[in-house]
Amino acid sequence: MSAVSKETSNQSSIKILIVDDEMNILRSLRRLLRHTGYTLIFTNVGQEALDILNTEDIAVLLCDQNLPDIGGDKIIKESFARNSDTVRLIMTGATNFEFLENAINEGKIEHFIQKPWDKTKLLDTIYSSVAQYQKKKQQADINHIIDQANIGMFMIDSEFKIISVNPIFEEITGYIPSDIIGKSVIDFSGTPVKSWNNYLYMTGQWHHNAWLKKADKDACHLSLCTIPSPHPSKDTYFMCMLVDFTNNGSAVGADNTNAGHDPLTGLLNRSLLDDRFSFLFAKRARYKVEFGALFIDLDFFKEINDTLGHSAGDLALTTTASRLEDTLRSVDSICRYGGDEFIILLPGCSSPVELRRICEKILKAISKPIQLIDSDITVCVGGSIGGAITSSALPTQKTLIDFIDEKMYRAKRAGGNRYVV
Repeated sequence: MSAVSKETSNQSSIKILIVDDEMNILRSLRRLLRHTGYTLIFTNVGQEALDILNTEDIAVLLCDQNLPDIGGDKIIKESFARNSDTVRLIMTGATNFEFLENAINEGKIEHFIQKPWDKTKLLDTIYSSVAQYQKKKQQADINHIIDQANIGMFMIDSEFKIISVNPIFEEITGYIPSDIIGKSVIDFSGTPVKSWNNYLYMTGQWHHNAWLKKADKDACHLSLCTIPSPHPSKDTYFMCMLVDFTNNGSAVGADNTNAGHDPLTGLLNRSLLDDRFSFLFAKRARYKVEFGALFIDLDFFKEINDTLGHSAGDLALTTTASRLEDTLRSVDSICRYGGDEFIILLPGCSSPVELRRICEKILKAISKPIQLIDSDITVCVGGSIGGAITSSALPTQKTLIDFIDEKMYRAKRAGGNRYVV
């Protein structure tokens, strides 16, 4: 074997550089790793390793400590300076590890391999190192996109903690990364965690009128879209776009932010309801998971609106909306369908018994008296509710809405303030 040897495979994008001054070690590693499908580059000279690191995109560096010209720890440090994405492994048969302490503490060495190695453990380390490199590259690509975007952008994890921001974010908010990374976005927004859970859990997108408090005490609007996790069973990450609507064009921005929500109650409107229906029907088709749906029509809304005025009617609607949100779960979707009509989607509700229990809770909540502003008058609105659990007989959004609408009218004809499911 010559000083530098390269064995190319059909996965040439993943390159592993192996540096050791003992030719028998290089041959042994070649036999062990040649079936991994990666491109393997071998050298027994430290300076040649540095030259390779300058010209090749190395995913994994497997380097012996004791080389004739340059110590392995120096190659490791030089590799870190050239490309921090490279995953660096040091090999040694020595028993004194003091020379590695600084490099390890500085994060320049990810794995340590003792000679002689265990073949299975070494292969596992190589595979996990490649996966680690790919994850680093993916994050680097994401960071590059964020940095180059002409809009404020940041990322949050599944616990709503901020994990990355771009320079435009800093310009808009006045926060530098050290001020905000690792902190919960809930702390900076005027919207409760229940709302974040609701919108993100259902669709992964949010077009709500939310705010991020700026360092100078002003605020900016938010809108969100998801970036799927590379491991769906683990954390999910959300890419957040931040737009400042406080200057010219703020009305347009606010309209866009509220595009999916009713301006009076803040509940979903029909447009965003369609998205939620699509999500739940797709989930039902894939996982055979049924869900519940309710159609609510307020019983005495018209009388309140006609006799006491639109302000009283608006108060009845906003109070009912607030009570519905307080009664239901964060994952449930509540839509103002039109006038005094509401549609509620209940993911995971597959039992008629559970559906009836929810209807009873809703009727109890929305039937409570409402105190009119600047008046001694109180009003009460009840509700007529029609409900159903999805089934093969209700395969589409239209058939489901028509069905629960008909059930609601049955409850209304029976005297109101009741449910039919």
